[in-house]
Amino acid sequence: MILSMKFSRPLTVQLIALAYLLSPLANVLQASAASGHDTDTVLGRALMGFGLAGTALVLGGPLAGIGLYSGQRWGFLVFFLHSFGLLADSGVKLAEGSFAYRSGILLVDLAVFTAIALVLREDIRAPFLSPAQRGWRMGQRIPVSGAARVAVESTDGPIARAPRAPVTGEASVSVDGLAVAVTLVNISRTGMLVRWPGSLPAVGLVGRVDIPEAKASFRIRVVRVTEDGAGLAFVDADPRATEAAMIVLVDRR
Repeated sequence: MILSMKFSRPLTVQLIALAYLLSPLANVLQASAASGHDTDTVLGRALMGFGLAGTALVLGGPLAGIGLYSGQRWGFLVFFLHSFGLLADSGVKLAEGSFAYRSGILLVDLAVFTAIALVLREDIRAPFLSPAQRGWRMGQRIPVSGAARVAVESTDGPIARAPRAPVTGEASVSVDGLAVAVTLVNISRTGMLVRWPGSLPAVGLVGRVDIPEAKASFRIRVVRVTEDGAGLAFVDADPRATEAAMIVLVDRR
């Protein structure tokens, strides 16, 4: 699990990194096809004829691929330095060679421009430039649905869940276009538990609860379901109003 979190990369990053890792081989094959010589001959001549700049470009491809895959800022910078170096070198080479050779260079330029455009997308570049581990550098996120209980702590200690008070009475809950008569089970300043007849609502639905006995109405969200009931959280409700409804219902119990 630790390895999968550490090396989780978008497919776009993986493919571009692989292309740059293999770029020296691609250069040899391109030159071989354009010149008509076998790869051994092309490779030998290339090694003999490379200057400092040519050697840096050849070795820079795998380095840029490794840097890009690393997810680190230095890799991001190396990738762009190498890419712009390739484009500058291509501009010089376009003035020489056969039509097939120049066509190959133009295809390489198109691939480099495409790689740059993809890496500059916000969802790809942002994690590279962030000082903190964020985005895809933190590993793949899998969308899920369901209810969960969260324990929150402050510097003053644990924050207790709002106390529930058992109550009786009826209420009407409107969700998903339907009004359902429910029975109150308990209530707090932040929500309530109700006994729900028939098919239970889906977690996440937003609606409204009307409590005639308390002469109150609140916007609610379904946050959990039980075997025969549902937990409803008040949404953007005035705490004074929910506490007043709570007091009325508890007093009438």
